[in-house]
Amino acid sequence: MNEKNQTEIDILSFEKEAESVLGTLQQALANVIAHVPDEITKPVDLQRSLNLDMKLCWKTFKVASATGPLAVGPHVPGTSAMKSFLKAAAKRGVPDAVIGCASDAAASFEKLVANHAGDRTTFESMASALAKSEYGEQIDLQHRRAAFRANGHIWGVQAKTRFRCDFLRTASDTTKLDLVSVEGYVQLRQLRGDAAMTLSVTHAGEGDEAPKPMPIEPLDPDGPISAGKHLIREFCSQPLPEIRTIKLGGGYVLAELVGLGVGNRAAMTCIDGWIMRGVLSRYRDDRNQVAEHGVRVHIPCEVLIIDLLVEEGAFGPIMPVTVSYGDLLNVLPPNQRPPARARLPFEIPVVYLGRGPSVLHSADVPRYAEMAKYCFNRLGWNPDKFLAYRCRVPYPVMPSTTWVRYNLPQPSSVGD
Repeated sequence: MNEKNQTEIDILSFEKEAESVLGTLQQALANVIAHVPDEITKPVDLQRSLNLDMKLCWKTFKVASATGPLAVGPHVPGTSAMKSFLKAAAKRGVPDAVIGCASDAAASFEKLVANHAGDRTTFESMASALAKSEYGEQIDLQHRRAAFRANGHIWGVQAKTRFRCDFLRTASDTTKLDLVSVEGYVQLRQLRGDAAMTLSVTHAGEGDEAPKPMPIEPLDPDGPISAGKHLIREFCSQPLPEIRTIKLGGGYVLAELVGLGVGNRAAMTCIDGWIMRGVLSRYRDDRNQVAEHGVRVHIPCEVLIIDLLVEEGAFGPIMPVTVSYGDLLNVLPPNQRPPARARLPFEIPVVYLGRGPSVLHSADVPRYAEMAKYCFNRLGWNPDKFLAYRCRVPYPVMPSTTWVRYNLPQPSSVGD
């Protein structure tokens, strides 16, 4: 039996046993509550009847009323708390047989945790991967938030928001698209004075391996350019962020922000914006089936936002989706996708916002709509013709790359 088949068997074995044990526990606790002599319709009723801690009663009621057994996991009270609940229920006259069944079900649950996970936190992670519910999403978010805080401590740097907004418009060559990109960090701060604030890592190559420079125009013609970053002065914090270039071996180049100090008073907002004309394929061909807009996260941040502003008529109707990949090695060539097993188990929806720059307003990015209007004015494009789509990822995994993808149309399906 190969490793893949064994892994699939292990997952199925855990899922089957977890569903059975949690289902039995759910029914047993629901039966206990049903035998409490008072009418119990909400957690506070249980608290008043049994005179127990409200948190314990809330958890127990949540287990008994969950929509499915796999959603029960994070709410099961601990061993001593469960004993307290059953003891209080027995005092209120719940039959011994009902209490015994619940006690046995709780013991089976603790055995399940010990055999498959070892501890409750690990069990909740395992169960969340199986639960296609709000429970699974809550556990994912809980761990991503904890990772954000831990990574901020370890790496000594944090940001409120990492964002990118791409504008797409039919180019003068109607088989191509113009691409405008505005991206950056909001409230990027050092927690330690020696922490590196690396904005990007690029491979410039050396000698014959150096790639041909792309025809890039800065959105702010008079803004500073450093390490491939084109700052938009009006939307950066003051004093203007300073970026230094650090050349590494093998043709790699770092763009690194120079710190001003530690904490909120030294936090910086760094906004980069540029234009590339006629660089993207508008239609599907042998080499291009899907359009992708990716953002790499290598600084801990509270929120990642990826927005698309697409000129109406550039494509037919599009249905963007997101996919995130772990990026631990960061050794893949730019055009090569990571293996499927590196995909992260998060499904973040892409939301259609409406038309024009005003719909981009967000508390995560100050002056965002104003920033978009600046771009449209700079380009001379009609903002009312652009449709806006958004992907918002709370506490994105670090390091990872999140892609917003959509299928490219056939030439015959789009009228110019």
